[in-house]
Amino acid sequence: MIRRPSLILLALVAVFVGVWILGMPASSGPDEPGHQIRGAALVRGQLDGQTGDFGAASRAYELPAHVGFPDPGCYAFDPLRPAACIAGLEPESGDQLRPTRSNDYPIWGHVLPGLGSFAPAGASGWLARAFDALIPIVLVTASLVVAARRGRLPFAATLLAITPAAWFSFAIVNPSGVVIAGGIGLWSALLVPTERRRGARESVATRDGLPLPTRRARVTWLTRLERWLLAVSWTAMVLPRRDGLVYAALVLSIGLLAAEHEPRQLWTSMRRGPQVLVVVSTLATLAWASRSTVTSTQLLFLAPLAPVAAVLVRGIWRRLGHTARPRPARTAYVAGLVIVAGVGSFVAMGLRGNGFDRAVLRATVSQTGLDLREVVGVLGWLDTPVPETFVSLWFVGVGLVAGAALTTGWTQRALAAGTTAAIGILVSWTLTMLQNDDSGLYWQGRYYLPLMAGVPILLGAAVRRRRRRSTSSPPNRSTDPVAIVVSTIAVAVSVVALAASMRRFGVGTSGSYLPTDWDTYDSPLPPVVLLVVGLIAALGIAEWGRRFAFVEGRAPGPVDRPERRSTDAPRGGFDPSTGVNVVGYHDATSGLGHIAREVSASLSAAGIPVRAVSVDAPESPRRSSGTGDSPGSSATASDDADAPLYDTTVAVITAAQLPGVLDARPEVADLDGPLVGYWFWELEDVPDEHRWAIDLVDEIWTPTRFVHDAYSSAVESTRTVVPVRHLPTRIAEPVAEQRSAMAAAWRSSLCSTPDTVLFVVSFDLLSDIERKNPLGAIEAFHRAFGDPAEGSAAVKLLVKTLNGDRRPDDLARIERAAAPDDRIEVLDRHVSDDGLVALIAAADAYVSLHRGEGLGLHLATALWVGTPVIATDWSGTGDIVDADSAELIGYRLVPVGDGSPAYPPSAHWADPDIDAAASAMRRLALDPDARRRRAQAGRARINAQDSRVEVGRRMVEALGLDL
Repeated sequence: MIRRPSLILLALVAVFVGVWILGMPASSGPDEPGHQIRGAALVRGQLDGQTGDFGAASRAYELPAHVGFPDPGCYAFDPLRPAACIAGLEPESGDQLRPTRSNDYPIWGHVLPGLGSFAPAGASGWLARAFDALIPIVLVTASLVVAARRGRLPFAATLLAITPAAWFSFAIVNPSGVVIAGGIGLWSALLVPTERRRGARESVATRDGLPLPTRRARVTWLTRLERWLLAVSWTAMVLPRRDGLVYAALVLSIGLLAAEHEPRQLWTSMRRGPQVLVVVSTLATLAWASRSTVTSTQLLFLAPLAPVAAVLVRGIWRRLGHTARPRPARTAYVAGLVIVAGVGSFVAMGLRGNGFDRAVLRATVSQTGLDLREVVGVLGWLDTPVPETFVSLWFVGVGLVAGAALTTGWTQRALAAGTTAAIGILVSWTLTMLQNDDSGLYWQGRYYLPLMAGVPILLGAAVRRRRRRSTSSPPNRSTDPVAIVVSTIAVAVSVVALAASMRRFGVGTSGSYLPTDWDTYDSPLPPVVLLVVGLIAALGIAEWGRRFAFVEGRAPGPVDRPERRSTDAPRGGFDPSTGVNVVGYHDATSGLGHIAREVSASLSAAGIPVRAVSVDAPESPRRSSGTGDSPGSSATASDDADAPLYDTTVAVITAAQLPGVLDARPEVADLDGPLVGYWFWELEDVPDEHRWAIDLVDEIWTPTRFVHDAYSSAVESTRTVVPVRHLPTRIAEPVAEQRSAMAAAWRSSLCSTPDTVLFVVSFDLLSDIERKNPLGAIEAFHRAFGDPAEGSAAVKLLVKTLNGDRRPDDLARIERAAAPDDRIEVLDRHVSDDGLVALIAAADAYVSLHRGEGLGLHLATALWVGTPVIATDWSGTGDIVDADSAELIGYRLVPVGDGSPAYPPSAHWADPDIDAAASAMRRLALDPDARRRRAQAGRARINAQDSRVEVGRRMVEALGLDL
């Protein structure tokens, strides 16, 4: 179901394109008559045409005389002459041979406009344009909707990417218009964050009188839009033009590099329908290319290699980031890629029919400046210039977006935008040479647009809102004024270009500036009306972005309780208003699974019925019979798949996973009652993609003050009124059964002597090696105890990991770091929850030199079992340990940068003091009394938590339920 705001935007875009269609006289687009003739011939089954005295590359078709009428030769290429010379001309009656040079285009870009040729002579040309504009209108609207969900500036940047040359191309019969729209759509779809591709929604502003859709509709609407936008955009690029597959492959390649998408995730997120469309359209294009004898067309078979190369480039780039000197290595790598690209381009140029010609290349290069100007403001038959001031203003708009990206965003995407521009220029030179045209004038500015549209879109997507450092100050909206200015520039340039085109065709470029003096030649509306309607539509598009980007429209206040349903329920008097559904990984051996079970147990202890809704966690092992949880942590929650659901839901999953979970569990999304997200996050900066989940919940609960502050800032920056509560759950004492025996077994297998001091690091490799920072613990161990040959104290470090088969490169890094020291052991395998608790109990110290944690369950386990803790003094672990109960390690905040693809590069995390960690290790290793004091203080601190009943009662009170 399409949401009402999107229908409004669709109407505005259609009106603006319609004004362009009616404002341009017949045949005023480059090669428009020829494209109309080809389309009319195709829909009549005439595929080959007749040869004759029509020119070497032309063929003629038997068509109604009004198709492709009139010939614009009386005014084309002469900007001083208006199109008045076609006024009053009437096509001949009957059929006649109509020649065209558009025979070497693939057939698919001409079919829709060909349908317009069946209309009478007076309406044929307008209908052909309208049919040709259908796909661009839909793709542009979808692109703007997706951009609006990232924020105002991404929306404004996408609007800026639709240059006057693009609007003009949408309004005339020319396959380039569809390819340009496909490029804009593909860029927009590729920059949707991977984490939320499985679910999203479009927001609706209830204060404007628009109804809030059901949660299910929220989840499915943009999910489907994004899947199909990518597939349809790809198809729109590859089918209409012979070089469209080249553009599409390049856009996909840059998108894979700039958006950090995993190719497999990108592909699987599309689902079967869009996947089939992508495959069929690509094969259809290659089948057409296989029949061509033109060298440039045959090279289309190499285009799919570009995304493959992008995947390899990205893989090598990431590996270089893990070398001893990553920056010089990556600099050399980039230089090598530039050289390879340049050499490859010149090799391709040498394949032209007349051979490599320096004079032709010089002529081609000399045209670059004019070609780039045509991207923005040279319309008609390349004879209709937009005023230079407004062309310059457009580039100022791009500069504003670039400035915002460089100061608040991802430098990686800003660099990708510059790379896109460079690649576009290099492609223009290469394809011009391959056309075998000795003039070097083949290229036209609109050919750039499928690629160049990505420059402002990439820059807009690079902008990230800065985290608000103080909860007492207003949220930072520094990019909003930039967004307003950029949107205004986009509207101004497009409307002035429309006016300049109407003036050129109405009175010539030296004629009157008064619209009342212009003529649009057979248009049903006068120029003044068209211009006013166009201005209103353009302003409406900009205003739509201002109102609907990040505007969620919820009223302030606590969780709204729905009106209580009748208790006359069909299943034994079941009352859906009395209980809570707890959605989570109830069956998984993971921290989130543990908390989901604990939330269920707390609510049950407070007297509230609980229905456990289990979610599959394929990346985490399932729990064995030995759970390691405290008694009753999940026994009181029903997990019967056929059991009815309650009104209220608490989702104990990450924000990024929530849309996908609701998409997979529609019965939860269909509920009318409140949905609470019990969320975790490890850094101060919450990624933009989490805002989609914020849009789906009625309230956010957080386990620590650190996470509370992070989400409070994220909520305020979206201008959404969603309460954020700090509601810590109890971290229960693990089951003690068989622990002593299992701990003894661990020590026996790991320690060479009974006196060996055992340090343990434990984490899941899927949780990000850079954040967990085991390499820091290994380095601290080396600094603490020196070379093993020096005869230092009997010590041992165990690095316990999980999912090494899923992250073999990360596991290999740990093993390389540990290899020189036989006192360090790396153990990568799954153990039961009980086994892991026993391992921590067997340790003399648990080490966590993390760079960020949302909670820190392993630290809590260590406190319960009496194992001293060494931990970074930052993030959510501050709610678990303090200076008495743990050895806290100082840190400095540093940018994430290229440290981890899982986190925004502009975010910050802790860089723990390795020397301080080494000192703490030595202190605990040499002083058993210090270990004993830390263990006692830790046990006392964790034991001081509120009871499960008290925690459950606070949750019940927050939900507004009756005990």
